[in-house]
Amino acid sequence: MTASSLWREKNLLVIFYPFAFSTICQDEMCLVRDDVGEYATSGVQVVGVSTDTPFAHRNTYTAMSAAPNSE
Repeated sequence: MTASSLWREKNLLVIFYPFAFSTICQDEMCLVRDDVGEYATSGVQVVGVSTDTPFAHRNTYTAMSAAPNSE
């Protein structure tokens, strides 16, 4: 999958975040997570980009899944 292939199909929201366990990044990513349905309904594909390891991403996903929604 390439960005150009996604771009042709939908609008693309690319989010760059430096550290998986940064409090600021996690809070902002939870806000995006809470609104991902609205993005999808609007035809927007959300893609996150980070230099973290797969291990860090897996742990972040687990932590974000357990975090309450901001609504």
